[in-house]
Amino acid sequence: PYLPELSWSFVLKMEYLSLYFLLPIFMAMMKALYPQDVHTWFMRLVTALAIVFSLITLFSSTYIASYSIPVYQVVIVLELVYCVYFSIRVIRNKREGRIILAIAICVGAFGVVSGITFFNDLSNLSLISNIGILGYVFFQAVYLAARFSNTLSVIEGLSQQLNTSNLSLRRSEQQYRAIFEGSQDMIFVTNLDGVFQKISPASDKLLGYSPAEILGMQDFNLLSDVSDRREILLRIKQEGFLSDHELTLRHKDGHDVRVLVNAFVRKSDEAALEGIQGIMHDISDKIQARQQRQRAERLEYIASVDPLTEAYTRRYFYEASEREIARAGRTKMLLSLVILDIDYFKKVNDRFGHMAGDKVLVALTKLFKSNLRAMDVFSRFGGEEFIILMPQTSIDIAYQKTEQLRELLAAKSLVVYEGQDISITMSAGIAAWQPSEEIDMTIVAADKALYRAKQLGRNRSQLAAS
Repeated sequence: PYLPELSWSFVLKMEYLSLYFLLPIFMAMMKALYPQDVHTWFMRLVTALAIVFSLITLFSSTYIASYSIPVYQVVIVLELVYCVYFSIRVIRNKREGRIILAIAICVGAFGVVSGITFFNDLSNLSLISNIGILGYVFFQAVYLAARFSNTLSVIEGLSQQLNTSNLSLRRSEQQYRAIFEGSQDMIFVTNLDGVFQKISPASDKLLGYSPAEILGMQDFNLLSDVSDRREILLRIKQEGFLSDHELTLRHKDGHDVRVLVNAFVRKSDEAALEGIQGIMHDISDKIQARQQRQRAERLEYIASVDPLTEAYTRRYFYEASEREIARAGRTKMLLSLVILDIDYFKKVNDRFGHMAGDKVLVALTKLFKSNLRAMDVFSRFGGEEFIILMPQTSIDIAYQKTEQLRELLAAKSLVVYEGQDISITMSAGIAAWQPSEEIDMTIVAADKALYRAKQLGRNRSQLAAS
């Protein structure tokens, strides 16, 4: 009555079409709500059936289309069976709103079945059919309202979490900025071309440049040696980081600044190399202290080692003897001392020259040091006289070792100078240190034994008188 211009056949076909697409629309809604519980193959099947029956209705007469309704009613019943199976899956998987959904599907299915039996004159359940459909709509409305309410609660929770995360990010940013701006070390970020993109305020103190002056500057402009950049890039590309690498930078006023660099590569979300970031620590003071320490060690070495023979000096001998005497006093260990002198060394100088004499002293030192223990202290005591401090050694063992050295020295020529062999012998005196005795007293005892060895004909070792 409201649209009299529409034909009866058109209205009837629209009614049939609404019936065909009722279940696909319902299942599409269920698929959206429970994507894991509605099978895709079923969605495709009900949609395909609805399309097939719709095409039959649209392109056939009303008479033929009316015969498709009983067939489609069978399809509806089968699809309702799947809906019951679907509701069981929802309940078993403990999905949200499962109880209300199951009740709505059961009530709706009962209403649809009642309608089918009524339209096929199998029952008189027209009113019950309508009530069933209405009940389904009611329970479905309750379910959607509950789902919407839960969704709002989730959104509110997510909103609170987002606010908390934003607050945490702001605090983290403030902390990072405080570290970045307050760091005494220079923090930097460059791109792949070495152009500085970020720089901390410490650059002013370290290099004399403000951050604004360095931003946009190429990194090689700060390097004293440009080849350092190639080495850094190579190591970072190979290893992905640079650890404790010493580097020399150029200060704004021109002087060099030594820094320790720690850096690593920056990558994009797609793992593409974007640049380098790291930190530079000023170690100029440490370098200066290290150089001073090396100079001191060098001076100490010069003071402790004879420049000609590289045997220890007389000064070092006395320092070592104090340590060994203190150790021997604590541990009750024995300590012996040997003084040796080259026999007729003046004749070597007179015959071959002082250059040859120096070579003899050097060769003797090399021979003895290679045959003594690491703990023994071999020192040049003056001229052609040497002294050996032997910790943890009795006088008898010291005598045996001295004899081995004497025989080794006398066995063959020591030096070949200008085509001539130079052979030498030595005389030695051996004494044992006595507890509570000064080292000079032991030296005097060994020196007397040396004098006695010379009196007895040289080229021999002599024990000190007990």
